[in-house]
Amino acid sequence: MEELMSWIYLKLSSLGDTFFEDLERDEEGKTVIDNIKIVYNLYNILQLTDNKVRKDIPLSIDIWGIKDQVLEIEDLAEEIDKAISDEVYRNNTLFFIVQKANLWTLSLKDEDKNIRRKQLNYIIRFYKK
Repeated sequence: MEELMSWIYLKLSSLGDTFFEDLERDEEGKTVIDNIKIVYNLYNILQLTDNKVRKDIPLSIDIWGIKDQVLEIEDLAEEIDKAISDEVYRNNTLFFIVQKANLWTLSLKDEDKNIRRKQLNYIIRFYKK
């Protein structure tokens, strides 16, 4: 799994500031958005077993920005999609392909009216050799 997580981080961090699971927060627990941020999460990754059956791992990518960055957020969403959609990774021990989920893009509301968020959803079809 470390290899899968490293691959995702490498792809996303080449496009912008990237975090796993959550943004950095200040002492009060609030996010500070000074530039567009990418946050990704791999749901149920710790529940995988070592059998030889395919596993479908949901990958959620949130793009955070401020209200004036709507176009930049949309452009970044397209860049992320080009970078990972239908990508195939293969080596001696594992094989996976990243595909769009049925509901692959959502605009999310935030309680802070100055923050804009967009979520991209993918499924990683993961096989262990």
